[in-house]
Amino acid sequence: MIQIYEGDPSRESVYGDNGSVVLNWVVLGTRDDLAVKRLVKATTAPLYDGLHLQNITAKENAPEAWECQARYGVVKPVEANTYKFTFDTTGGTQRITQSLETVTRYSKGWSTGKPLPADHKGAIGVTDHGVDGCNIVVPKFAWTEIWQLPVDVYDWSYAQKLKAITGRVNATDFRGFPAGQVLFHGGRGSGSSKDPTLIEISYSFEQSDDVGPITIGDIEQVIKLGWQYLWVHYVETHDATANAIARRPDGVYVERVYDTAPFGLLGIGS
Repeated sequence: MIQIYEGDPSRESVYGDNGSVVLNWVVLGTRDDLAVKRLVKATTAPLYDGLHLQNITAKENAPEAWECQARYGVVKPVEANTYKFTFDTTGGTQRITQSLETVTRYSKGWSTGKPLPADHKGAIGVTDHGVDGCNIVVPKFAWTEIWQLPVDVYDWSYAQKLKAITGRVNATDFRGFPAGQVLFHGGRGSGSSKDPTLIEISYSFEQSDDVGPITIGDIEQVIKLGWQYLWVHYVETHDATANAIARRPDGVYVERVYDTAPFGLLGIGS
């Protein structure tokens, strides 16, 4: 039968800004060091006189007789599998070649009844050589999760796994977003000699909404999912009303440019 009781003397204390206290425990009846540590952790309080339990040490002084110490300090130790996050909704920049709507067209003499310029069906920056487009600010949602994780699990081989998932989109729902909407930009890890059992890893993600159905020029029911890429092909055509050459969309293409990956491989939940 395993027994535990507080040793004598015990509760050596330091008072002040960097206060500390040490509780001594004696464990009898086993040679299993892991069982001893678990028993001491279960017996000693996580908080003592406002101080946080920092660590537990155990030493077998005789067969089945252990001298243990529970040390308390001011700073609460970082626990494994805890995390914090930051997010960013400042708009991103995107180059577009189609407007949502052509509000007005003007030409020389339009106010006296002369024909308006060619209708390009929303094409922006039309030249004799193509469609230049313009840059606009679009909604963006990006976030970073910073996790404290056990280094014996999230090790060098795990870092290689992160590399393999970088530049992939979620194959299934992730953080409440459907498949294909979340892009993994990669992770950064760092360790410290202060606690060699933990590694801090930051994970960077960006989300893109599904689009559609929308109309581009005269092309209806266009749908683009998540991180698929949409582009428009233009052709020259004669605008009879303006008696001028117009460039208008004659094809819309939706391309898959990212492979998918099961984000469960990240090991931080879904």
